[in-house]
Amino acid sequence: MPLSHGKTYFVDAARGRDGWPGTKARPWRSLQRAVNRVPLSGSTIVVAPAVYADGLRFRRRGDPRNPITVVAAHKGSVTFVGTSSAPSLWTYDATGFRISGMRFTSQAPRVDTYVDNVLIERSSRIEISDSVIADSAMEGVIVRGGASSGQVSDDVWVYGDTFRASAPSLKTPATGRGWSPEQYFGSKGSHFVYAGQVGNNASYDYESGCSRLVIANSVFVGTTAGRDVELGPQARHSFVVNNTFVGNYAIEVFGAQTLARYAGGGVELYSDNQLPYATRDNLIANNIFADLDGHAVSGSGPPMQGNVVRDNLTWRTRNGMGYSGDARLPFQWWSGAPQNVLFVAKGNVVGNPLFVDVDAWDFHLRGRSRAVHGGDAAVAPPLDKNGRPRGHVPGFGAFTD
Repeated sequence: MPLSHGKTYFVDAARGRDGWPGTKARPWRSLQRAVNRVPLSGSTIVVAPAVYADGLRFRRRGDPRNPITVVAAHKGSVTFVGTSSAPSLWTYDATGFRISGMRFTSQAPRVDTYVDNVLIERSSRIEISDSVIADSAMEGVIVRGGASSGQVSDDVWVYGDTFRASAPSLKTPATGRGWSPEQYFGSKGSHFVYAGQVGNNASYDYESGCSRLVIANSVFVGTTAGRDVELGPQARHSFVVNNTFVGNYAIEVFGAQTLARYAGGGVELYSDNQLPYATRDNLIANNIFADLDGHAVSGSGPPMQGNVVRDNLTWRTRNGMGYSGDARLPFQWWSGAPQNVLFVAKGNVVGNPLFVDVDAWDFHLRGRSRAVHGGDAAVAPPLDKNGRPRGHVPGFGAFTD
């Protein structure tokens, strides 16, 4: 996505002053104050290296055609830290906001800490791009509606991001770290991305969810206390395309005696009967799923229409190890009774993606990889995670090579 073309402002927590005009020579000190005051259409805020221990909030109705953009002056040099009471980034009842080149994480978690890294509620045209979403006490990114039926988060983009644990190990839990393994959120229910409905009362029964979520050109690496991505209940018209999923060891790490025996997968489609907000019309295509304890893609709940899985590459998926459906199937379209939640279409292949160096977390592809070509050009982003053109015949995953 191109950056905005309005006025550019600067924030420097170390040397800025909020009484200054926010220029490069005389930057503001407070990023939150800057986000609250810049013009709503086309403003860009460039942020100097800093750690923001109290997170960032955005609750403005910006221009969805020309959003406010917050970008790190140096990629990865700005960190937002979630606390036990608030996430590292929180948008609510907001429109028109982009944030790029950041790192999101949580403070050292304790048992029963309930906090997400990024929380997007009842918001539209929000974009998280080119960022690292690291350890979380709960979810990495959660996208959901408001506190009443019909209040939807719409047109949210998770684009070119990296989801991982801070520790350099595929077996270090990256989500659900604030819970013990015996609890649902410690062994099944904390994901890198969760999109859909969440209730505002004991019944969890209001209807809203999210629509038109795009997850693209991103890398999901390492172990979650759940799945890498869960769509639903009440997620619709989503596109999960050209992502790389590697090394979710939830069953091994948390143990099959916990609820993790139902986790460890790439993408879960969780449906319910709440029409017209049901989990439907979601597309999972052009992805790589490698070395997962769970299924590459699985479905759970009553039959649902329009959820399509096609043109993906799988390699060494353990498919739930027999605890969650058929261990022979990387794409598990039912859970329990044979109820079709998703449709497995053409173009899915099995093959070694030939990553350059898994131990160094380098998931570029070697030239002989089956993943270099074979994807569907109709849904592939024109540029890969590195900004390189994909060409006429795109491959699978986040990188062109």
